[in-house]
Amino acid sequence: MRTLWIPLAVAALALGFAQCSKEQPVVWPEVSALDAVAEKAEGAVERKDIKAMRALIQDLKPAAAKVVTSPVPGNTASPATVLELVGDLKDLMTKMEKPEALSDADLGALLAGVHPIVEQLMLKSGMPHVHETPKT
Repeated sequence: MRTLWIPLAVAALALGFAQCSKEQPVVWPEVSALDAVAEKAEGAVERKDIKAMRALIQDLKPAAAKVVTSPVPGNTASPATVLELVGDLKDLMTKMEKPEALSDADLGALLAGVHPIVEQLMLKSGMPHVHETPKT
């Protein structure tokens, strides 16, 4: 009777831990903050608002740097893919180190690449990616 109790207890604990980890949402504040700035930058690129793009890169660079240096949450769904995407973000930000040296077209192309990376970071880590749609 005692030997049956131990496997049942272990199974119950394992099931409980599995359910807890699945119920815990991935929280990565640095990615959420970058998402907000990247969304604005994407809008500026779509509007071809060069002045806004040049201003937003000053917010985008430190927000991206925080993501690159922050630890990946432990409950991330696809850690290897997330690390690869963080590397892609780092490479993209390296190309933006001196935005004053970039043409408007090059800056726009680089800025347009940030939000898709952030979206994939959120998706592959298990974070929700929701933006409020303005009501028309």
